[in-house]
Amino acid sequence: MRRVSIVIPYLVSKPIDDSALRDPPVALGEIVDRAQIVRLNPIPACATPEAAWLGMNPLETAVAPGPLLIAALGHHPPADSVHFRLTLCSVDGAGLLSKPDARQNFEDVRKLMEEADRLATRSLTLLVGEGVEHALVMENGSLEMMTTPMTEAYGSALKNCLPDGDHDRELRRFIDDSINLLSGNPVNRRRLDEGLQPLNALWPWGQGFRPNLPLLPLSRGDIATVHSASLQLHGLCKLVGYTHADRATFATGLRIDFPKLGARLMESRLSVALIHTVEEMQRHGRVDDVMWVVEQLAESVLEPLMSKSDSSPFQLRILAPGGRCSFDGSEPPERASTIGLGLFFDSERPADNRFPFDERVIDDARLPLIDPWQFIEPGFSGID
Repeated sequence: MRRVSIVIPYLVSKPIDDSALRDPPVALGEIVDRAQIVRLNPIPACATPEAAWLGMNPLETAVAPGPLLIAALGHHPPADSVHFRLTLCSVDGAGLLSKPDARQNFEDVRKLMEEADRLATRSLTLLVGEGVEHALVMENGSLEMMTTPMTEAYGSALKNCLPDGDHDRELRRFIDDSINLLSGNPVNRRRLDEGLQPLNALWPWGQGFRPNLPLLPLSRGDIATVHSASLQLHGLCKLVGYTHADRATFATGLRIDFPKLGARLMESRLSVALIHTVEEMQRHGRVDDVMWVVEQLAESVLEPLMSKSDSSPFQLRILAPGGRCSFDGSEPPERASTIGLGLFFDSERPADNRFPFDERVIDDARLPLIDPWQFIEPGFSGID
């Protein structure tokens, strides 16, 4: 029995908005007619909402961004070390921090991080990551400190966001040295000449020790393969013993290669896919693009599953949650419903469903209202 779970945050719109689900493609419509529909509670604000997509209560699985990133990169620093997320960002002449320009050049980043390796000390080690997200390891460190998350630091004066507490002098010196070192780099001088922001500061935040999380394959009996573009989810998979597929081939910007995703989902007995792109589409009111996601999902994922269901039975869960689905604490899109929807289909035990899988039922008390992690968890254990 193949088990597939697909998570699409913010797919469900508020009733007053255009719906991408009201007129579903044929494959999705056939599945809805024979599925069980539930309503999903919103994900609460928490440190690691991604835990819900692995069937774990995110309120009981708080992992800091630093350890998650280092786990995703495949590093295993000493047990007593503190792990930081290290973001390459911009600081202007007035000392204001800003988000890196979207037109960042990966070659620029590579050269700057090679230069930044000179900032390493006996207790601080830099680990190169992806794009502007990297990591810093402090050996014999302490968590008795406060750092400002990068998402909160953007737009603020650097002097108002500096680390405070244990080892704050060491971290402040590191930040100051990174600005002095990178600002004069030829890469940043050229960027300024081209009208681009400099990438001239390294900002440590999201500190934590590597946690001891339960190895889920031992308790659930199977190893899941997870498909997403999320560093956070990748790191969490490493920590709990699940396999995360190559993120680089999953998506380019807001476009996911659905045919490739569909083929890979057909290769695994147990898999999860996080479709992250709808959040940005909903945020900008791009209903046509959301409809494109639904159509591609039906054509490249659902149709192949249905066409082989006689010889290859499957269980399918589709989750369209609301609430705080992003670790950075950003507000959900205004267009998105707080209450989400879930769909469960078993090709060997189809249900006789009378409810649509769209916004018309989000306030229908006849449908169960459950937490997303409780809805998806049986898909990992094979118990329904």
